[in-house]
Amino acid sequence: AGEDRRGRFNEWVRKSYPSGIEVAGVMDSQGARLFVYNPAWIRQPESRGNILTGEKVPLELSGIIDGVYRIEFWDASEGKVFLAGEATAREGKLVFELPARASEFALKVDRKLKLRPELK
Repeated sequence: AGEDRRGRFNEWVRKSYPSGIEVAGVMDSQGARLFVYNPAWIRQPESRGNILTGEKVPLELSGIIDGVYRIEFWDASEGKVFLAGEATAREGKLVFELPARASEFALKVDRKLKLRPELK
């Protein structure tokens, strides 16, 4: 069960927002596995609020191969996809928005057409 990630996602990444949320995880030039959370909620669970993101939040992945990507948003408690869509990377950047959400969630970002090394 699960996916084979051997040889993938060798870059650790993290971005902090002024609102207190963080996006952290691993990525490579053809995708990412990211987690969106508020570190204060982990350090002090009693500080947990009712809303993680009250509005959509912009996110840019750089160093990405141009093309169409599938983006899945996963509920961290239920382990289910709650939203999915596509976005197109141009000039090495994939730009999209994180949805407004009450609690932590994860992202699975994959290039639809995977590039594999080959000889011609």
